[in-house]
Amino acid sequence: MQILWPLWEIFVNLVETFLFCILLNKKLGYEPEKARRIWVGMFGLTIFLSMINRTNIDYRIITILIMALDILYALWSHSGDRGQRIFWGSSSTVIAFIGNSVILQLFSYTQDTDPNNVMAQTNIRFQLMCLYLLAI
Repeated sequence: MQILWPLWEIFVNLVETFLFCILLNKKLGYEPEKARRIWVGMFGLTIFLSMINRTNIDYRIITILIMALDILYALWSHSGDRGQRIFWGSSSTVIAFIGNSVILQLFSYTQDTDPNNVMAQTNIRFQLMCLYLLAI
């Protein structure tokens, strides 16, 4: 199973980014000539998320980097007012942060396990990642 973890994490990041793109498309719309930007940006965001999640950088720095990249993506690829693009671009990071927080809090209330153990590649992490996808 250890060899499948990177693929699973890429899948989770792809689903998360895809849902973000759907949100932006529904709320902001896009011009037909920007359709290619949406797909390129979606895969770029997925690759960035997959790489940065493998680092040991503080989660606050990661959150700020991801939010900045999401806002840049919304500004680059979608239509609408600049303020709307910034708001909806940052919404994905806020939703992900809240989803992570809620899932980890629920887990800590129901289990007698150290939350740091959740980050290990175990069955518990797999279950929590599935709950995270449902939450977002």
